[in-house]
Amino acid sequence: MTVLLFGLLLWLAVEWIVVATRRPDPLWLQRGPEFQASFRVHINESIWVDWMQLEGIGPSLAQRIIAERNIHGPFSSIEDVGRVPGIGPATLDRIRPWLTMDHDANTIRSADDARQRPSEQ
Repeated sequence: MTVLLFGLLLWLAVEWIVVATRRPDPLWLQRGPEFQASFRVHINESIWVDWMQLEGIGPSLAQRIIAERNIHGPFSSIEDVGRVPGIGPATLDRIRPWLTMDHDANTIRSADDARQRPSEQ
């Protein structure tokens, strides 16, 4: 019985060392002209990693966006993303081309676009 207990403790110690020394794979961000040309962030469904793909959005701001959406409900428009602390008018204007409320990347992405392109409605 003692040998079995010792063997189990030894196995657990080795397993703990293996798990503790393993490093997770790095989080790969794709930021480049080719990727950004087709990338869209669905403002009410995207996770924080999706938000981080946008230039100027780091991990803390991305998580703040998700927290704001979870606490206060979904965004009602692209402009509503501006209610997140840390997203001012300049940031919103910079990321606006990649924001969408629809799954189709070819749909209108903001109220301003709707006024400019009424034929796409």
